[in-house]
Amino acid sequence: MNQNKIDEYGHIVDKEGNVIDEDGKVWEKDDRWFRIGLFELICGLDTDGEIKVPTFCKYSIGKPGDYCLENPCPHISACTVPRTLAYTNKYGYVEDSSSFDEGIYIEDDEIDERIEKLLKIWEDICIKNIDESYEEYIKDKLKDNLQGEV
Repeated sequence: MNQNKIDEYGHIVDKEGNVIDEDGKVWEKDDRWFRIGLFELICGLDTDGEIKVPTFCKYSIGKPGDYCLENPCPHISACTVPRTLAYTNKYGYVEDSSSFDEGIYIEDDEIDERIEKLLKIWEDICIKNIDESYEEYIKDKLKDNLQGEV
């Protein structure tokens, strides 16, 4: 008999209290873990004024943010944006479409060997570009710090 249970977040938890994620990875009970994900938030409030805007709504109707998730707003919905690159500002928001690639939406049943190979190339290019950008940033920051000391 399976002795796993589901916690309040929908995670599978084994009898020792370890969490098993959707990929089968076991996160031991004492592990500290979190996930970074990119989600598109959608404000479901209409603009006709019939629904009262929640008091925690910082930027008005149609501009959802972390405050919607923290409170939790009954008008918010979210969806993942798979295989997407984005640059966020200091608050963690994508400011405009020039800093956001729309991603590659492919249904699982559409993925064949060729598509899987192309997706792997896409993943490798993304990781390489992120690594190169980070290294360039650190190099420039170090150079600026050294010049500031002279």
